[in-house]
Amino acid sequence: MEIRKATLEAILWLCLIQKRLHISGVQLRIKIKVQFYSAILNLVREVEAFELKKNIGYSQVGLSYETAIEGHHWRIITSAFSHISILHLVFNMSALWSLGVVEQMDHMGLGVEFYLHYTLVLVVLSGVLVLGAYHLLIQKFKLEYFRRVTAVGYSCVVFGWMTILAVKQPSSKLDLFGFLSLPISFAPFESLIFTSIIVPQASFLGHLSGIIVGYSIGWGLIHGMNNYWALSMLGWIVLVFVFSLKQSGTYDFNFLDIESVTDPSSQSLRFLASGNGRTLQMSAMPLKQLRSPGIDYICTRWHCFVKLIQGTTAKRMITEVCNSQLPPAT
Repeated sequence: MEIRKATLEAILWLCLIQKRLHISGVQLRIKIKVQFYSAILNLVREVEAFELKKNIGYSQVGLSYETAIEGHHWRIITSAFSHISILHLVFNMSALWSLGVVEQMDHMGLGVEFYLHYTLVLVVLSGVLVLGAYHLLIQKFKLEYFRRVTAVGYSCVVFGWMTILAVKQPSSKLDLFGFLSLPISFAPFESLIFTSIIVPQASFLGHLSGIIVGYSIGWGLIHGMNNYWALSMLGWIVLVFVFSLKQSGTYDFNFLDIESVTDPSSQSLRFLASGNGRTLQMSAMPLKQLRSPGIDYICTRWHCFVKLIQGTTAKRMITEVCNSQLPPAT
């Protein structure tokens, strides 16, 4: 692990020296950039350290069609931050540094927030696109090989940002690893072909998915992300992540119980609070039982929280709303 850490830091500082030789008068900006990319490196490195400590292989956290249909939706997230080997990790982190995404965003007045918001989008949508491509190849073209193909790595994000920069700054050049200079407008597909040749086992569909999502963001088809939407999206990701871990049997959360209720197609979610004997239960109701689906749905959820917090004022207010006369559902 220490060798891996030293290798990554050495590459980072070599890139820094290269930038200092080519760019003068912006040492403060470079320092900030180093700190930002160091944070990304630390995140990915900690994931790698955890996997090594727990003896977890990439096949256990990577994204595949077979595991997805078994309910392992959490792999969409873990696959992006896990890598097959040290070479794979170094390749992705070096490519991310060479892109200089944050520096380029800063020149366009967008900054770090823009990077974080749309990195979240790239991770999720790239994973969904990969699964969609696997489904098409398996179901339509009967290529069973793709049922067990595992996609893993941060390269979907790297290719996505490469594409966004190609759309927003088509006249600039990309200095890849300090020795390969490419016109940024052609860089996504050039890198896709180049990577597929030198690393045959690389996920072509994973890289292509990142490019497709990158063009969607660069052309404005996906837009409007701000702190509110990013936090909302992150909240849903955490929720789905935890539930899929529980349902797939990968991790047993003692405080969470998921069981079927009257209608087998609906489910009841129970949050068990240890020590106080309280249970928060949410039941999915059949649509035909609702007078006004939208309002009754919200009231049902609010009643769940009232049972938990036992707040008399909130309970009285919500009871008045939910017991009021509602028009029949149309």
